[in-house]
Amino acid sequence: MNPIFLPSLSSIRDAIIESYTSGALMPNLYSSVTLFIACMALALGIAIPLGILIGAIEPLNRTFGTWFWTIYTAPRIVFIPLVLIWFGYSTAAKVVIVIISSVPPAVVMIMEGVKTVEGSMLRAARSFGASRFDQLRKVVLPGTLPYVGTGIRMGVARGLVGLFGAELFTGRDGLGFLLADAGKRYNIPLVFGTLAMYLVMCMVMVSASATVEKRLSRWRD
Repeated sequence: MNPIFLPSLSSIRDAIIESYTSGALMPNLYSSVTLFIACMALALGIAIPLGILIGAIEPLNRTFGTWFWTIYTAPRIVFIPLVLIWFGYSTAAKVVIVIISSVPPAVVMIMEGVKTVEGSMLRAARSFGASRFDQLRKVVLPGTLPYVGTGIRMGVARGLVGLFGAELFTGRDGLGFLLADAGKRYNIPLVFGTLAMYLVMCMVMVSASATVEKRLSRWRD
């Protein structure tokens, strides 16, 4: 097959080595990994308490539940032009796109998980004098932990998609930028090599989130 469509493994390897020795690979890889970890820490810090509150408090659920479902189902790419208008080609734009991608799925999963908590347990807690905060902390949160784990996994998966799109369209660094730059220069082996590295990064991140989900899911037993 013409190598312009499918380069050999040796040429892909050589392109990765050349990118590493030229100093282009590691800064972009470091940028993608650190940005994603920081964004996910921020996203989960927002999504977990927000999902619990929306799921537990009916007025909040009626007001915001449908909106989060709408954003969750909307294609993320439709937000990119608006983000570019607001933030330009900056790191802030990438952060916003990753947050928009990862927060809604996590919130939706967690708030739906809160609704599975048995009402009898809440009534029993109230009968023993538990306050609203104590009910959330001692009944709702433990009962929702398996869904929190699933929400984390969904947020990580969607966040990786958002990261790639952000770097591809708005970034000046990162693996997505490296891939787009290689494509513009018709460096097809580096395109395949960058894509392979991005897939490895996705595998590591998703596997880590799956481990968290598995540990939190032990509360079902």
